Amino acid sequence: MKVLDNCLNSSTEQTVFELDVYQCGHEKCNPGHSYGYAIRDHYLIHYIVGGCGEYNVGGRKYELSKGDGFLICPSVSTMYKASMKNPWEYFWIGFYGTEAKKILEMANLGPNNVIFHNDDKVIKELLSKMYHTLKDPNCPEIETLGYLYIFLSKLIKQYKFQNKSKHNNANYVEKAINYVKCNYSRDLTIQELADFIGVDRSQLFRLFKLQTNISPQQYIINYRIAKACELIKTTNLSVEEIARSVGFKYPSYFFRIFKRETAMTPLQYKNKTCDNNLRKG
Repeated sequence: MKVLDNCLNSSTEQTVFELDVYQCGHEKCNPGHSYGYAIRDHYLIHYIVGGCGEYNVGGRKYELSKGDGFLICPSVSTMYKASMKNPWEYFWIGFYGTEAKKILEMANLGPNNVIFHNDDKVIKELLSKMYHTLKDPNCPEIETLGYLYIFLSKLIKQYKFQNKSKHNNANYVEKAINYVKCNYSRDLTIQELADFIGVDRSQLFRLFKLQTNISPQQYIINYRIAKACELIKTTNLSVEEIARSVGFKYPSYFFRIFKRETAMTPLQYKNKTCDNNLRKG
């Protein structure tokens, strides 16, 4: 185990900077190697570059592997342990300062979110540079600190990108849903819907499943059946007229889909609705 401490001021009243490196290290763990439960008086980030292991905090266990990282917050009891079969290798960086908490929050890291994943090879390179600059007695502290700021900025950029992607995905689905609501009454295809929002069919399917937990085709069916139910309850239109009004070209197909989705035929649904209205009256 290689650990480097940065004890720059041995006096009892050490200056607290906005952000400062406390320690940096690298270790290829032996099978089952563990540390804790214990608390720290500073922030500590481990980044896994190989193998796997587990991180335990707040009654939860996280199984982690290459590309994963975990945060240890001050005064929080934690334990981490290398796998017996494939023990992990990691870098770690300990830091503190008046701005540490705020900077971590910008990367969506804190007591309630202690895990991140980043496959960017630059992350490993930055931690390696931090380790070697801290080891070099001729290297100024500001260089190590600079690498720490770049490392944290990478985590912040990653979070902002992921957050923006989620927002964009939601916008795509919202746009698609609005299009369905305006065009459900005609022969609307999935390809047409994908073309309208500017994605391919497979991406449209993935986005819909992610945001609504159903496929775009099922959403169209659900919306058409809901509209058909409204027409059955509020008009005296025939089944054929209702089918065409909600986008079904063939009444026989509408009849089959309606029964599949509601477990009733259109006539049974109408009779049930009328019975319910009579009871209310």
